[in-house]
Amino acid sequence: MSDLPRRSIDDLVLRYELEPELNDIYVEGHFDKEVLTACFQHAQDPSKIVYTIDSVDVPEAILRKYKLTEGNKQRVLALAQELSSIDILRCRFLVDRDIDHWFEELVQSKGLVWTKYCSLELYFFTDELLQKLIVTVSRCKIGKWGDFVESFSNALIMLYSFRLADRELELNLQWIDFDKSLSFREGLLSFDFDSYASKVLNKNAKMSFIGNFKAKASEWHKRCLDTDCKMAIRGHDFVKVLAWVIKNGRGNSALGSEDAIERALLLIATSDLELYSDISS
Repeated sequence: MSDLPRRSIDDLVLRYELEPELNDIYVEGHFDKEVLTACFQHAQDPSKIVYTIDSVDVPEAILRKYKLTEGNKQRVLALAQELSSIDILRCRFLVDRDIDHWFEELVQSKGLVWTKYCSLELYFFTDELLQKLIVTVSRCKIGKWGDFVESFSNALIMLYSFRLADRELELNLQWIDFDKSLSFREGLLSFDFDSYASKVLNKNAKMSFIGNFKAKASEWHKRCLDTDCKMAIRGHDFVKVLAWVIKNGRGNSALGSEDAIERALLLIATSDLELYSDISS
């Protein structure tokens, strides 16, 4: 975050009422800002400036007004609703769906844009990109490509199903690193569903819920398999597991970190990315 003082909502209301031609964009985090900025630079469009929500002072009272909790996403949602009363507003407010679309109608407000998929990172989840990063660049030892992609997606959907089960059961679990529950054998990715479930519940001192939790997660997993996988994968998990595969795939592990993956994704963040048209429409 910049050392500059954060702007108040009143400041922004005045700014956009006096300059309705401005089409600034507000996002949750720094990586979101980097991706969109790269897209606009590629499109040679200097009119759009991207700001992280940390640059705006969104008081707790405003969050309570809209029955929102703490967090960057909630602050973007609150800002969008606070500015929606401006007659001519060209700003956009981008937020991730995360798991919200499975449980409720998504909030709608002037200028508010929900990611098409679970999160911004999933715009990069394409067969072509995966093959380029994992096989062409990193030279990982992959067997039949289609089988690998299926195993890769399945592991990510399993992780996502835990989040869905947690929300439905209202356990409010604190999550732990899942690296040790991943394995790579014969060119396929495996995720130890039972082991990770036990570790998470044990960490939260809620082992008494293990049976119900695993059953609910299994139900969600089956349900998610029937939809577009990009609607059932967390963006951060996608980046983390992709880095893990590259690091453990017996190839060139230079891209085997989350930061390296994000830097690589920025190289292909152009106006051709589906996200660009979503935010520009």
